[in-house]
Amino acid sequence: MKKLLVATATTLNGNFTRWRMKVLTLILTTLLLTACGKSLNHNSNVQSSCPKNDRVTLASMSSQEHYESMIQCHIYGNHSQVTTQYSLAGVKTWLNAHNHSDEQSKQQHHEFLQQTLSKITQAERNLLWTRLQSDLSDPVIKRSVCNEVEQIGKTRAVNDQIAFWDWENAMAGYLHCSGTITL
Repeated sequence: MKKLLVATATTLNGNFTRWRMKVLTLILTTLLLTACGKSLNHNSNVQSSCPKNDRVTLASMSSQEHYESMIQCHIYGNHSQVTTQYSLAGVKTWLNAHNHSDEQSKQQHHEFLQQTLSKITQAERNLLWTRLQSDLSDPVIKRSVCNEVEQIGKTRAVNDQIAFWDWENAMAGYLHCSGTITL
């Protein structure tokens, strides 16, 4: 199967743009995994399921927990939760960096993300990034993600308008959801 993938990609390389090759690779990888009856790598460092979409739980999770859940959801094929978990982790680390101006807070997002991504293979990382980029560039999906993240922010900042205002600014700053950033 691997030889077929390489031969197909080599043949098509001259006829497709780089973007089309990424899409083709995504499709072929998915087909190969399905045809071989294999799921994505079940790394022992990753829990065995994708967490439920419970707003109270999601609001209370740390950024690092969101990244871990993102990988779990990716492995188990819950792609909408991959995007939600990634978005929540990013908004929370953006908010933390804004509230704490030290260098460690600013590097937190990158460090947590790199640590978590190191638990999956390069092929899985490529598939994950392709799906995230696709979801966050689709206006309908992005609006849905922004709405979900906003609702989680309301759950997190119950009775605290300033905390919710900060959350909305973090959403606008990190996800570019509609909102005003007034820093």
